[in-house]
Amino acid sequence: MPEPAENPAVPGTDAGVTANAVTTSDAMPLGGAPSNNANRLCHGLRGRPEVNAIRLALGTLPPSLARVERGVFAFRRLLEDATADTHGKIDLMHALAIQTACKHERHSALCLRWLREHEAKMTHEQRIKYSAEIAKASAERDRAIERLGLGERTPQNEWAAFDALPAIAFATPTAPAMPTIEATADAPAGHVGGVEGNGDDNRGDWTGKEST
Repeated sequence: MPEPAENPAVPGTDAGVTANAVTTSDAMPLGGAPSNNANRLCHGLRGRPEVNAIRLALGTLPPSLARVERGVFAFRRLLEDATADTHGKIDLMHALAIQTACKHERHSALCLRWLREHEAKMTHEQRIKYSAEIAKASAERDRAIERLGLGERTPQNEWAAFDALPAIAFATPTAPAMPTIEATADAPAGHVGGVEGNGDDNRGDWTGKEST
């Protein structure tokens, strides 16, 4: 049985490069995907290399609670994005507040799940206790989020683009100056600057006729 012929070399290239080789245009861009694309929603700070950020571990849950864990990780990415947008960084104090808020959110989610799964076997007092734990964890979560200062943007930051505009764009328009008419020494009464008037108030009669 004859052996298959080798792929011919591409003209103008090295002998080792064949016609079915992958060209540079077919490869992925060297920089990868843009940093602000939709993957940023899934990968959090990995999609924002310009942000100087600290992240603290939250720990993992058992495989049966993976859904709760995914929700907590999504909540952490949300807080990290909001903190980075507000402060331009995530320092140690920000990371501690985010970690605390996520742990309280996780505790609330676990209590809610166990209440939903075992409600039929619980007494009335146990249900109330689980509900109270959910409310308490939510309150502690909100208290930790307040430490992030997400609402502390100064008005100067909001109006930075407005202040950078040229001042001429906001100058008050002025009306053009009206020409002045000076009276001449040899002009007869009722005439101002060669314009006929009525002689009483020296207002020009633009009809060209002398007032009577």
